[in-house]
Amino acid sequence: MTETNAVFRSVSQALHVSFLMSTLPVTQRGNTQALVERLMEDAGMRREIVRDGTLNFAGLSPMEVRGQCAMVRGAVDHHTQPLERAAIHAWFMPTPTKAKNEAVLLLRDHCDATFTIEGSSPRALILWHIHSQGRARDVCTERAIASEFVLSQSTVHRNIVAVSKVCTLLRRRGMDALEPMFTRDGLIGDDEARAA
Repeated sequence: MTETNAVFRSVSQALHVSFLMSTLPVTQRGNTQALVERLMEDAGMRREIVRDGTLNFAGLSPMEVRGQCAMVRGAVDHHTQPLERAAIHAWFMPTPTKAKNEAVLLLRDHCDATFTIEGSSPRALILWHIHSQGRARDVCTERAIASEFVLSQSTVHRNIVAVSKVCTLLRRRGMDALEPMFTRDGLIGDDEARAA
């Protein structure tokens, strides 16, 4: 794959899509889809469906797309340091899984000196607040953490800001380590190269 055929725009997008793909069921082409594709081919129409201008799945089957995403996740597991990997897993895994939970707990232990509050439970909830998305974040709010552990909301907020900086630095270091490999392998490329 050359840079102009890069699948993803950035390391962040590659990680986001790849971890999201890991939560989706593997689907097979149904009879209706096969018929529609054959009719489109017979009519001389392109079979690729442009889903997003920043993703380039042209020429890849759904299984090949899943394979590319699995390679991205494998690169995280094999080419980043444990804390960097934990920061990436905690941030990009869209749903709570064993790996995400282990990552959050590892980050909690790593950030021990950064916290100004005591107790492993409120610290774990602060990490979950930082790394949660959607409805999970709506449940794990600063106010809820403060209320549950009889802390001031400003103290919880200060801890979230401080711990978030540590986690962001670790995640960025891991992503920086992956970028040259992803670029070399043609997984990522810039928008200018893609437009050429």
